[in-house]
Amino acid sequence: MTPVNDSLPDEPGDLPVLKRRLHFGGWQLAGLALVALIPVLAMFRVFGAGQAFATSQSGVLSVAVDYPSRIRFGSAEAITLLVTNTGGSPADTVLVRFDSNYVARFSKPQFTPAPVRAYEVELTGMASGESRRVVFGFHAADYGRHRGYVAASRGGDIARVLISTFVLP
Repeated sequence: MTPVNDSLPDEPGDLPVLKRRLHFGGWQLAGLALVALIPVLAMFRVFGAGQAFATSQSGVLSVAVDYPSRIRFGSAEAITLLVTNTGGSPADTVLVRFDSNYVARFSKPQFTPAPVRAYEVELTGMASGESRRVVFGFHAADYGRHRGYVAASRGGDIARVLISTFVLP
C-alpha cells in the first residue's frame, strides 16, 4: 500500500483571472431601454390627462367642443359644447346629439341642459348671434380608445365634430 499524504499546502493556489463585465442580451437591453423611457414619457405627461378642442360650422350653426383626449379609468370628466347661431334670424330649435356608441362607453352620463330623448338636447329660442352651452359629464368606465361625434342640427344644417378619448388604466 501506498502511504496517504495528509498534509495540506500552507498557501492556496493562485486564483484564476476573471474578466469582470456585464453582458446583456438583446431582449434585456430592449427591456432596460423601456424601463428608462417610462419616467421620460411621464415627464412629458404622456400618461396623464389631456384636453382637445375642435370646431365645426355648417350654414347658420357653429359648434366648438372642448373634450378630454386622454383620461384615467374611473375619473369624472366632462365634454363642453358651445353652440352658436351665426345666422341673421332666430333659431326655433337646435338639436344637439351625442353619438350613442360613444356615450355607452362611459358610466353615469349627465347632461346639462336635460336631454329630451336619449343623448339629445334641444336648445330652443336661440337669437341671432347667441351662443348656448351644453355639458356632458361622465365617469370613465371602459379602457381603450373611444371614438364618436357630437352634432348640432337645425333644419338641413348639421355641424358635426368627431371626438376621440383614450382611457388609460
